[in-house]
Amino acid sequence: MSDEYEMLTVRISKEKKKRWKDYVEESNQPTLSQLVRIATEREIARENPLEKGDPKSKEPAPEVTNKLEQISHKLQSVDRRLSAIESERYGDEDLTTLATEIYRILPNSIAEIQSAIAQNEDTSSVSGPQSSGEYMIEAMGDDSQETASASQSHDPSENLACTGSIANIAAMLDADEEAVQLAVKRLQSTTHSVSSTESEAGTTQYYKNN
Repeated sequence: MSDEYEMLTVRISKEKKKRWKDYVEESNQPTLSQLVRIATEREIARENPLEKGDPKSKEPAPEVTNKLEQISHKLQSVDRRLSAIESERYGDEDLTTLATEIYRILPNSIAEIQSAIAQNEDTSSVSGPQSSGEYMIEAMGDDSQETASASQSHDPSENLACTGSIANIAAMLDADEEAVQLAVKRLQSTTHSVSSTESEAGTTQYYKNN
């Protein structure tokens, strides 16, 4: 016998040996020894499918890789079409200008966002639905009321602090919320220096991470 092979003796019952031999005769296995070898190798492979296997076996199949590449190309194509639609609707220069304004007022950190929220809440509670000055104006004559109203008229957005939310930014810049959203996305994709966080209420707030 060649040195490459060794003999292995297996003790089994007569009944089991007969059952194995009957299976060999009914199957395509040439000998009982061949059947035992194949069955043993299959059991080992089932218990240790990756042991001593080809490293490439862990890589995705070619058809999976191709499918992922196709999906990636489709997403890139959709992104290009959306960018073209945005430019047509709002104008590329307008979005660029808006993005610059947004970046200028964005908070520099999450701490600044929280501070701005507190500041806006304080401002809202102080102003209230109708201040004492407004009650006094109602008691004045028409001429005095015109003068007082002119002196006290102001844009409410001037008192706002930037909390980084889309609605807040749109109010501060007197801009369309959808345009603000598009401009923020452009900032994120071009500058990579704008991050976002989410409030307990689920509102997304943006800030500069430089």
